[in-house]
Amino acid sequence: MLMRNAATDRGTADLMGAMQGSASIRASLEQVSARISKFEERYGFDSDEMRQRVGTGSLREDDSICTWLMLLSRRDRLVQRQG
Repeated sequence: MLMRNAATDRGTADLMGAMQGSASIRASLEQVSARISKFEERYGFDSDEMRQRVGTGSLREDDSICTWLMLLSRRDRLVQRQG
């Protein structure tokens, strides 16, 4: 009986950990998305357009643009983890 309770407790702890992990991912996703929005507001165009402009060479890939690209990559990874 003790082993069954220990297994149940471990399962409950695993579930709680997963729920906290999911909340952490959501919080991170919100923070990253907010930072991306600030770049879009500052430059006056969305992330897709920024990628196009960088691709065509009409926008130079300076430190600010690199940060924006890294944030987009981070957001994509968080979305994948969120499932």
